[in-house]
Amino acid sequence: MPEPREGTWSRSLDLRYQKIQNPDKHHHIRTQWDELWRWSSASNPNSRFDNLISACQRFYGGKVELHCVYEGECLVAAIPLVEDTFRQLSVATLPNNEWGYWGDLLVHPQFRTSDAFDFLAGNLIRNTKGILELRYINAVEFRWQQLIHAIEKLGTVIRSGKFEVGMINHAADVEQFYSGLSKSFRKKLRKYHRELSKLGNVEFEYLSKPGKEKLKNVMAEIFELEQAGWKGRENSSINDQQMDEFFCEQASLLAEAGHLAIGTLRLDGRLVAFEFGNLSKKIYSSWKIGYDESLSRLAPGHIIADYMVREFHSAGNCVQQDTIGPVSTATSKWTSTSLVRSRCFAAGSSLRARLLVSAMRVAGRAKRMLGRIGSSR
Repeated sequence: MPEPREGTWSRSLDLRYQKIQNPDKHHHIRTQWDELWRWSSASNPNSRFDNLISACQRFYGGKVELHCVYEGECLVAAIPLVEDTFRQLSVATLPNNEWGYWGDLLVHPQFRTSDAFDFLAGNLIRNTKGILELRYINAVEFRWQQLIHAIEKLGTVIRSGKFEVGMINHAADVEQFYSGLSKSFRKKLRKYHRELSKLGNVEFEYLSKPGKEKLKNVMAEIFELEQAGWKGRENSSINDQQMDEFFCEQASLLAEAGHLAIGTLRLDGRLVAFEFGNLSKKIYSSWKIGYDESLSRLAPGHIIADYMVREFHSAGNCVQQDTIGPVSTATSKWTSTSLVRSRCFAAGSSLRARLLVSAMRVAGRAKRMLGRIGSSR
């Protein structure tokens, strides 16, 4: 794969935009995409080509467009967008949803100048007729900041739907890490371990590159455990054959690339808790966690989280853990910091889209003003 030229990039360089539709039929992009992911600051391996395409096929009927910027023949920036609708208006959005995050902004480290981001932003807006939505992004990260700033030069950008995600820092040694947890929680954690061990033989296993048959069996146990609990009752578990197959495919792709991270906790050989995620660039993303509700008084979710933390510190392969979803009572016991994910909206090239985004902005201002008036009374 050709390397981008060194130095500061500007419009004088040979930047070329290309929109790729049906990327699963353009196999040449796969190597370029994954190479750019490797260079970029994006850490979630779900953003790699195969995982991305798999998710788009499952949730978006395979309809995804890759918006790419080349410097010469080298792919230097890329963002995937799928089609959604809002008030009967087309929305081009990142393929991120309640099941996971696959859409991210990939940029080469040399893709840093405002001219380069202006080039990408201009082409995104020109090729979006409806609304452009950047869903569940860390808007304070440099690459996203630069892109949003470039889009703002072209029109209105609305930020909404913010939520905090708990982050667990593993940079300190293990003793320092645990000293940072509350004293009462550490005491309860020791009690949970003691009480569970009284019930039988407790075994923890960490899986990163299991064989195909073992991975298949472990995933089947995970699905069964999830379905038996509250997630199954509220239909938020992986509870149908298509979703089973999808998550098995995602896990297999992660394992092949060396990014799978599964922890299992067994009591006398029976699975009583699991944590399923991915690990790359020393960032662990905790995708799913589940446990046997009959043992909830012993907090098996916290016990397996404890084993996972110790595994990462022992291996030295993780400096930070992303708990993915909004901070909860359970995750707050472990988290030491947080990041904010949000949604950003911008108008595409059509007049209707520009009018709608302007109306959304006015409505947002009015809502905030009414909130301030109400709180002052």
